[in-house]
Amino acid sequence: MTISANDARDVSVAREPVVERGSKAFDMRSRVRRATRSVMKSRLAFVLAVTGTTILGLGGSMAACSSDEAVPLAAQPIVPVVPPAPDAAPEPEADAAPPKKVLPKQSFPEVLSRGGPVIKTPKVVPILYAGDPLAAKIISFTAKLAVSAYWKNVGVEYGVGPITPVEAIVLDEPPPAAISSSGIETWLAQKLTGATPAFGAPDPDTLYAIYYPASTKITMDGAGELGQSCEGYGGYHFEIAAGATQVGYTVLPRCSDIDELTVAASHEYFEWATDPFPESKPAFNKLDDAHWAWQATMIGELGDLCTFLDRDNLNPPEVGFEVQRQWSNKLSLAGKYPCAPAKSSPYFQAITQAVDDAVVPDYGKISKFIKTKAVRVPPGGSKTVDVLIYSDQPGTPSVPLRALSYQSFYGGTGEPTGYTFTLSKTHGTVGDTVELTVKAPMDPAYDLVMMLAYTGQQSAHYWPVLVINDDGAEVGFGRPTITPEMLPKKGRERARAAGLVRPFTTLGMKRRSGE
Repeated sequence: MTISANDARDVSVAREPVVERGSKAFDMRSRVRRATRSVMKSRLAFVLAVTGTTILGLGGSMAACSSDEAVPLAAQPIVPVVPPAPDAAPEPEADAAPPKKVLPKQSFPEVLSRGGPVIKTPKVVPILYAGDPLAAKIISFTAKLAVSAYWKNVGVEYGVGPITPVEAIVLDEPPPAAISSSGIETWLAQKLTGATPAFGAPDPDTLYAIYYPASTKITMDGAGELGQSCEGYGGYHFEIAAGATQVGYTVLPRCSDIDELTVAASHEYFEWATDPFPESKPAFNKLDDAHWAWQATMIGELGDLCTFLDRDNLNPPEVGFEVQRQWSNKLSLAGKYPCAPAKSSPYFQAITQAVDDAVVPDYGKISKFIKTKAVRVPPGGSKTVDVLIYSDQPGTPSVPLRALSYQSFYGGTGEPTGYTFTLSKTHGTVGDTVELTVKAPMDPAYDLVMMLAYTGQQSAHYWPVLVINDDGAEVGFGRPTITPEMLPKKGRERARAAGLVRPFTTLGMKRRSGE
């Protein structure tokens, strides 16, 4: 989905240990509607790492809109660590250095299928309104994407074949000035009854891609303030029953130029192909249980997870339009940068060592609970854990670090949870550890600590971990640490904007392209 960059703040790396406070606005979203987030090109700096923008929408494939008030990180250079003054304490002798800590083998996130189908022979039909000035480019984009090396690269490991582009449908009816998500479904279902021959019979292997003009404002039912197109999202996909046939569709509002539109479309096309029926027969939209926190922050579909990790849009020569990278389990499980096509640059992470158990809702079925990993802190107490500085390539330099609460990560507004997160160092050397101290409130509360490993002045990789302050006694009995009843109203609204699988969705964010 899309974010709006209000309240942008300077979050450049400090020289002293950084303390961040959590927020009760950290919220889990139950599944209500499938909306997938698409990250779109933006003049904003990489929001997650550098601005603290206010997220206006949360959802699976939604695109982003932003204010021009954001302060570019390029104007906020990361200041290297200042060496100690001459009169500082002398360095210890080499033979007196403490031994490196032996940490368990690190595991990396994997997106699992819930058992639903993928589309092996996908077809995409663009649906446009007469007079659309971008119609020719949209049709060309879909045709070129269909036979591109890019699409083959991202789809092969999930069994997704080449796209067969279907002749575009150009509507001679006037576009609506405003329409709701339920209104779109009613409209599309009517078109697929046979009353409109251009639509043909409903086909479960066809994505009905509805491109609305800039004059049409779309409201997602039940999403509250997050439900407005180009404010809360820039695209989503879901499913409807067309008679006895279940079909998938995507809604693509016109929020900016062709580049943002094709990035959003590539996101939605791929998520539909790998999770075409997210409500009735969900497929690739679940993180492995140990990495539940990734789903809690980034949703679970394959495009969503790369929304923040991959700020670099691609412009493959065989496509000629900008597209988004997509999550690759093969790359992730190998400890590589997990968004395909692969990058040659080093993949940095700051991996918080979470060894405690917690019982949390499964976002695919909110009444089901799973066991995940967390950092447990005594109520009113503190706990210090190790953070491993990781890279998949040797010879990398010191990495700037930041520890943020979930709410700070998404904009810094909301009622504090009472947690604070303090790092022992603001930089870490690959292969070593730094210490993260978590202080918890007395009252029951939970949060996510977002560890950021900066890869440049305008980008960072993140690693989320759940933190909670109960005593853990319920884990052995399978009782939930976090229940759906704990979700705040704002979270439920965001859940509706985000869709069934949307826990703490982010709706997408604007990104710069080609950097």
